[in-house]
Amino acid sequence: MSATDRARLAGWLDLAARGWALFPVLPGRKQPAIPAWESRATTDERTIVDYFRTHPGHNAGIACGPSGLYVLDCDTPKPDAPDQDRDGWDVLTGLADGRGGLPDTWTVTTPSGGRHLYFRAPATRLGNTAKSLGPMLDSRGHGGQVLAPGSRLPNGAYELADDTDPPPLPGWLVWHLSVRGSVAVSGPRVSPCTAPRDHGAYVAAIVRAELQRVAEAGRGGHNAAVFTAARALGQLVGARVLDEHQAAAELTAAAGHIVDGPCDCTPSDIAATIASGSATAPADPAVCPPVEHHLRGAAVGMSTTAPQGLRAVRDLPAVAPAVLLDQVTAFVSRFSVFPDRHTGPMLALWYAPHPRSPALLHHPTTDPGLR
Repeated sequence: MSATDRARLAGWLDLAARGWALFPVLPGRKQPAIPAWESRATTDERTIVDYFRTHPGHNAGIACGPSGLYVLDCDTPKPDAPDQDRDGWDVLTGLADGRGGLPDTWTVTTPSGGRHLYFRAPATRLGNTAKSLGPMLDSRGHGGQVLAPGSRLPNGAYELADDTDPPPLPGWLVWHLSVRGSVAVSGPRVSPCTAPRDHGAYVAAIVRAELQRVAEAGRGGHNAAVFTAARALGQLVGARVLDEHQAAAELTAAAGHIVDGPCDCTPSDIAATIASGSATAPADPAVCPPVEHHLRGAAVGMSTTAPQGLRAVRDLPAVAPAVLLDQVTAFVSRFSVFPDRHTGPMLALWYAPHPRSPALLHHPTTDPGLR
């Protein structure tokens, strides 16, 4: 082996010592050199040394899922895309403004001038995304891989630019990636609770309703409001569409007025109630719970097929799912026909899996804008 190849191998062994699982990649390329690369990626020093001594020209890949990593891939505009004047880093920092920013982290520059930002993966299982966060911005998680620093392509090498230990993926990014979904996730596919394009609207509507429940809770109803909201969001966590830590942080922030108010509630009390409510939610459902279950829990005694104050209007043109979600949520907020604000978004979700259904709910006094 040449001195350069020995230095590359030493760097890759350091990555393995961190617990990052490696696999061989074809020389000068990004394609794995072995089949089933994710399951065969290893941190075993002897296996890594033996392979790369025998194949010194090969690159090394990092399997993100087995390594417990989530990597943001900030790309740069291609020469044949003159209309694209922002690179992935600009897009990412723009998103971070006002959302808590970006911490320093382990960073690798790419031959094209981009950069890979490494973070510790959240408990929520996140796969790969392609421009879900914005143009020139991809991500790699379960089912994804990145080339390790020292790997070479015809136009240059991957180089370590910042060796700061990777912090957890920021909560606001976990939120965005959770509600937008991901692609190319290894392992069995789980059917989402709604069509992918409606996932974000569903989760956001439920979270807003539950946070409002907590924010408006009066003295004497604090514990019940926080517990109920924590259980509702816990169901989303169990369905893997909401990050556990993000949910707890949002609930804690919404309960700030309780701690600062005249009652005797303490931050520890709030944290304990959130943990208790979350613990009563289904532990690990494959899909979101049936909407009818939520309707019964939130509006006892009301029909799930024809809620009080609403009438079913049929023979209407098909409505796009995302539009329908917005319509019903806005309708509920405006007319307050349900005793529980959680019911409205859940009712909207009831129709979401059936975007071609001619049924749409209307209140007798609803205005034409909601028709």
